Order: sequence, then C-alpha cells, then structure tokens
Amino acid sequence: QCVACASLQDGPHCVSSCPEGLMGGEGVIYKYPNKRGRCEQCHINCTQGCTGPGKGGCDRTYGPISGQSTTFIVLGVIAVLFCSFSIFVLSVLYRRGLAIRRKRAMRRYIESGESFEPLEEKEKVHARFLKPSDLRKIKLLGSGVFGTVHKGIWIPEGDTVKLPVAIKTIHDRTGRQDFYQITDLMVTLGSMNHINVTKILGICP
Repeated sequence: QCVACASLQDGPHCVSSCPEGLMGGEGVIYKYPNKRGRCEQCHINCTQGCTGPGKGGCDRTYGPISGQSTTFIVLGVIAVLFCSFSIFVLSVLYRRGLAIRRKRAMRRYIESGESFEPLEEKEKVHARFLKPSDLRKIKLLGSGVFGTVHKGIWIPEGDTVKLPVAIKTIHDRTGRQDFYQITDLMVTLGSMNHINVTKILGICP
C-alpha cells in the first residue's frame, strides 16, 4: 500500500494527471490539482477545464465569458452593424448622385451638339463628331446587314463622367457608301422621335 502518490492523487487512486473531459454520473468531469497534489472538482461553470477553484479558475481560453468581454463583443457587433449600414447608405447616395449626374450630362450633350440638316430645313438634329479614343466598347449586343451594335461608354473630352451608350459600327461591304451617305443615314435615324429609336449623340468618322 502506497503511503503517498508520486504525482497526483484522485480520491484513493494515484494518477499522473487530473481527469479532464471524462464522463461521470452528472456529466463531463473536469478536475484540477490543488496545492497538496489532490485533484479537486472544477466549478460547474468551467465547461472546458480549470486551473484553480471557483469561477476565477476556469480556463480563460475556453471558460465562461466575463461581463466586460460581453460588453466589448456587443459594442463590436453594434459598431460593425453601424459601419455596414453607413456604407450601404453612402453607396446608395453615391449611385443616385452618379445617375443624376449622368442624366444631366446626357441631356446637356444631346442639346448642345451641332445642328445638321440632312433632309428638309425644318428637320434638324443635334449631334457631334466623336473621337474613337473617347469610346469604349464593352459588350456585343447584336449584328445585322448594316453592321454591329455594342454596349459601351462614352467619356466626353475634358469630362470625367462615363455615359452609357450604344455604339453602332456600320460595315459597308460593297464599298459604295461614302461618308456623306452614312452621315445622312445616321442623322436621319437621330432625327426620329420615337420611344424605340435611340437618340444620336454623335458620329465617329
């Protein structure tokens, strides 16, 4: 019969370490070694082990969260929600402002172009000559006998606004159309006031 245990004592038994996570009659058992080398039961709130008696001995890595930590977590969640909501509102306002700016710029450029008279004197349309470097093709929308249509953007020279436009590229496979015929065709289309006809902003020679 042993007089004293070489390492630790758990009840009548000598052990090398106190039990951690063992199933008992009342649930999972966690124990810690006291100053006399005996294994003592951890506090009931210490669900992941402990290093000493009471709640204060709970393992800080896994133990119950203190009131101060809870406050910090709640404040952190509130701060994250507030920042997310603020970013969302600012994003909506920015997009709305950008849309209004584009709309005003589009109206301004439609009304400020040069006046062409391809047909009769009363039939005028405002348009301008555009530079190929000011246009960016993004996506092909369709193609036909007279050419292709791309979704794109137009960045007017000296401006920073990007205007969404449809870019029609006319392909003359016969070589019979000259610049003036193509210009008359495009200006004629631009002079039509119909919901299904796109307003012409300009012509790129």
